Amino acid sequence: MSQWQRVVPGGARWALAVVVQGCPRQSRLPGLGRALGVDHQAAAANWGVQMFPEVITGDEEAVLLAAIERPLRRKRYSGAHFDGAIRDYREIFKQEWPAEAQEILDRVRARPELAEFAFNPAVHVLDLAPAGEIWPHVDSIKHAGPVIVGLSLLTQARMDFAPHEGDEARFHFTHAVTATTSTYEGNTVERDRRISLLFRQEPSPAQLDLHD
Repeated sequence: MSQWQRVVPGGARWALAVVVQGCPRQSRLPGLGRALGVDHQAAAANWGVQMFPEVITGDEEAVLLAAIERPLRRKRYSGAHFDGAIRDYREIFKQEWPAEAQEILDRVRARPELAEFAFNPAVHVLDLAPAGEIWPHVDSIKHAGPVIVGLSLLTQARMDFAPHEGDEARFHFTHAVTATTSTYEGNTVERDRRISLLFRQEPSPAQLDLHD
């Protein structure tokens, strides 16, 4: 199975959902593949990776950024993560949000495609510096269950999914975000600072045992 790539555009218009039970769950997530090309839509349906457009407006992006810039500024960019998956990043876990920002987040999580999932109330805010990279890795079940939803802010980025073991994106594919400049379908993709708001489903005890 070949590697799959997708550009996540900037401007806060896109969210990315990664689902461990790709094919069965897909039948209950209508409309998530609208923005994908034909080949990529087929890959997404099979692998459990979906994107959907027009999640928030530019003004709403500004509201979210205003809520996180101050706590992010208190942290320095780290050279490398303890597990070697990322470099030049900083992160916070934020549960308390200003009312306007909380309303935006609640609306995103209440979308019909996502409403059935129970997410950790603390949003994982991941700030990747312009020269930062996320190397191929699989998120540990200890930190996130079968569903991860990410809202990408500030810039476009190329995200790569590659088979690790099995054929479902959440646990059996690695994912990575490429460096500042990359190519996608013959076009140059320029990436700047990227902030992701990550909503993670809590793993159940059975899932922890299964992937232990």
